Amino acid sequence: MLLCDLLPGETAIVKGVSGKTPLCRRLKDIGFTNGNTVTCIMNSPLGEPTAYCILDTIIALRQGDSNKIHIKKVI
Repeated sequence: MLLCDLLPGETAIVKGVSGKTPLCRRLKDIGFTNGNTVTCIMNSPLGEPTAYCILDTIIALRQGDSNKIHIKKVI
């Protein structure tokens, strides 16, 4: 499952970031690493960006960026 599939209010565990681009490295630097918990906070009225909470920080990501992050949904 990908981070962009997470709905507002849902929580997941990060499994990893795919790719070796500078953006992927930056996503890892801000906390999207294996085992961290991420929660979808809200979608913007136009659909993107989406706000996520990770490591007590709210991050807004476009769908193109969030589809590089693999997750496992917490039930």
